[in-house]
Amino acid sequence: MGNEQMKKLPWRIERKKEILQKYKN
Repeated sequence: MGNEQMKKLPWRIERKKEILQKYKN
């Protein structure tokens, strides 16, 4: 269970970065 959450976290952070960049542009 813990491992799955750790795997899900990375792509979630990347998604947030993409959304933030889109808002900046």
